[in-house]
Amino acid sequence: MDEPSTVAENGRTVSQQRSQTVLEDNTVNADMLSLFQMSTLIVLRAFGLGQLTLEQPEVSVTGTREKSAIVSCKVSSKDFSKDYIHWYRQKPDQGLEQLLYVSTAPAQSHLGGTKNKLEAKNDVSSSTSTLKISFLEKDDEAMYYCAGWVSSNHCDSSIWIKVFGEGTKVVVIPPDRRLDGDLFPKPTIFFPSVEEVKLHMAGTHLCLLQKFFPDAIKVQWKEKNGNTILESQQGDIIKTNDTYMKFSWLTLTKKAMDKEHVCIVKHENNKGGRDQEILFSSVNKVVATTKPPNDGLKDKSDRNLATDISPKPTIFLPSIAEINHSKTGTYLSLLEKFFPDIIEVYWKEKDGNRALPSQKGNTMKTTDTYMKFSWLTVAENSMDKEHICVVKHERNIGGINQEILFPSINEEVTGTGSKKDCLKDESEVTADHNSTKVCLKDESNTLQLQLMNTSAYYTYLLLLLKSAVYFIITTSCVFRRTGVCCDGKNL
Repeated sequence: MDEPSTVAENGRTVSQQRSQTVLEDNTVNADMLSLFQMSTLIVLRAFGLGQLTLEQPEVSVTGTREKSAIVSCKVSSKDFSKDYIHWYRQKPDQGLEQLLYVSTAPAQSHLGGTKNKLEAKNDVSSSTSTLKISFLEKDDEAMYYCAGWVSSNHCDSSIWIKVFGEGTKVVVIPPDRRLDGDLFPKPTIFFPSVEEVKLHMAGTHLCLLQKFFPDAIKVQWKEKNGNTILESQQGDIIKTNDTYMKFSWLTLTKKAMDKEHVCIVKHENNKGGRDQEILFSSVNKVVATTKPPNDGLKDKSDRNLATDISPKPTIFLPSIAEINHSKTGTYLSLLEKFFPDIIEVYWKEKDGNRALPSQKGNTMKTTDTYMKFSWLTVAENSMDKEHICVVKHERNIGGINQEILFPSINEEVTGTGSKKDCLKDESEVTADHNSTKVCLKDESNTLQLQLMNTSAYYTYLLLLLKSAVYFIITTSCVFRRTGVCCDGKNL
């Protein structure tokens, strides 16, 4: 596709002799980018356009200061040799900044007073555009996006729309920092509690990812052997010393509890450059083979759930894989649907008075209420003890603290998990949880995920809005005497 002739007008790019449907402004708000991408895809689907798709396979690229980093963009189009690929960057809390664009010949650009700091190339043989950032400095840390134009003729007028890739984060580290080879996300798996399944007729899978660097990470869920990305919840990325942690959970309805599900983790430092796929057994199997823990909730007396805004606990027990691998066990308490947001959570041994060192996530708003999670890692010499999670909140029933009793790991999580050949590399984590197997595996599924990233995520919304878009276009052409359609002629 030939590059549309453009003129610079007040810091933005405007197509000449074409309907001005998209304007690129250097002050685009960060929150508007995702909305812009969504709107672009909606219009593309409505007009039946699909001649250009852009996939940025790397979630992040880490480079050393004074060295260089390369960001890639996989392009699918009718004729890549004629495409112009634009490159943008966006720093935190700043607008979208256009850097340069490239076609068949390489393009270079100055940046921040540094000559030829940027170089973009299009490789026709691999249908890939790359941006090389040289002489890296801390100020270069940002999200970098590739973009391209697509067009359609409608009512004798060309409509041009610019589409974007998902973005790649560039991380710059000092020369004296050595990156160990063990900075991929370490998963800890939590199973649904029997109480949750019986009370709510739902089951929650939770995956806690720890000790990874850099902080750019993508977590998705799907059914085993399925292609559709499921709606899930994501916790904030939290810094812990020099690395990061994140958790994600998937709540299943009753009809989905007999299916196996996969948590997909995309990160720059995954083993072999492949996505981690963490397999969760069906909830019905877990419930059928797991002894229900005594959660010891003291204030479970008659509740009016419609008006109850006290913290609702969901508890997660340690996995055998964690115990065998790390000689520790992690209890996790997820507290949901409480108001107001002021809450205090701490842990202690049963019949003990001393508060134990524990970890806490940020309090997050969900609709009109709040949620928070806290976890306690128990050393091997304390696995025979029961522990209590104490929750202090003004809306607790009866005005007393909730005390959630977690059984001893040695008593409740019995048996030794036999390791099996679930994985093809060193990141294998396999365990038998009362005859229920959980396997961590790395498999290459990049292309499938890329396609899902640009289409499946928006399918439901597109189906709802496509008819509305057609109606607006038709109405505009019929009733407007001037405008972008039909050169001002009546139909």
